[in-house]
Amino acid sequence: MSGARVVEQIEVVVVRLSNGVERLVSAKAKVGVPFVPEGAQALDLDDAMVREFLYAGAMREGFDIPVDASLVGGVWSSDNRTHILAWHE
Repeated sequence: MSGARVVEQIEVVVVRLSNGVERLVSAKAKVGVPFVPEGAQALDLDDAMVREFLYAGAMREGFDIPVDASLVGGVWSSDNRTHILAWHE
């Protein structure tokens, strides 16, 4: 994989319950080459759900997101779960 870069990442998984409530089910800080599936949406921190769950998961895992951080990543759905993957640019 030419040009692939190893980075610190945070992956958060959110599930929507039958009553419509969204719940953080897992958060994992990891180091590696980021992988976002084809068809995933670009990370959009203007989306309140994405932002809130990403920051909650990062706090839980001790993943530092400075105020002036520039994050990139992706958001996708699989098996009734929303996956959010982000890393520092």
